[in-house]
Amino acid sequence: MEDEPFLFALYASTRQSEFDAAGWPAEVRQAFLEMQYRARARAYAERFGDARGEIVELAGEPIGAVLVHRDAEEVRVVDVALLPSSRNQGIGSVLMMKVLDEAHQQRRPVRLNVLTSSPARRFYERLGFVCQREDAVYTEMEWHAERQPATSVPAGATST
Repeated sequence: MEDEPFLFALYASTRQSEFDAAGWPAEVRQAFLEMQYRARARAYAERFGDARGEIVELAGEPIGAVLVHRDAEEVRVVDVALLPSSRNQGIGSVLMMKVLDEAHQQRRPVRLNVLTSSPARRFYERLGFVCQREDAVYTEMEWHAERQPATSVPAGATST
């Protein structure tokens, strides 16, 4: 797959702070990241085999990715990630608003899991997601279609 090097680099960027804190040597970090990336890809394929993935681009350059699974019961955000240089600029909000608008039109809830300790949890709460279940690692969150999202897409933000 031609996007694989970018997708791996994106995944690695989401784990950067963990590894910085651990202080692992570069070769150990790389091997662990590759193993975790492959395991995650297998798990996603098994559970969400027909999910639709998109590379997110800004000004023609890849800056992130979104993986969404849709079925008759729900719209599930399996994964959404942006490169560190593209975070906190409203791009994640645009991506999520597109998903919420779709779910609103189809009257389906949007569900996702987020690391309980992740700052992204507060982001999802601001979008109207509420906690359904929580454990020491993950929080399952849900948004209901009766909440009308506002739609605004910054110029130049696209997904392919």
